[in-house]
Amino acid sequence: MAAGSAALNQYQERHLDRLMERTQTRPIPAGQVSPYTGLTIAVILIVLGVSVLLAGFGLGPAGLGLSTVILYNGIYTYLKRVTAFAAVPGAMVGALPRP
Repeated sequence: MAAGSAALNQYQERHLDRLMERTQTRPIPAGQVSPYTGLTIAVILIVLGVSVLLAGFGLGPAGLGLSTVILYNGIYTYLKRVTAFAAVPGAMVGALPRP
């Protein structure tokens, strides 16, 4: 799920990553992977991660894992460009247990 979340983040920030020297060599901005392929890989990894947690450990860990993806990719990634208070959901992701 962590790899899926990272891949989703690269998909989400592909336009900004293209502009920054530090991130312009990432696969999507560098043109090594198409945005569609990057998104597909991200979704597959997240679904596989949730499935493994669900099958092996139950609903609780799967829900926690999915909530970290939602907090990081759905909330933090957007808010970090808008407000310094993005640190709050970012800290929550860091505080949740990792599968």
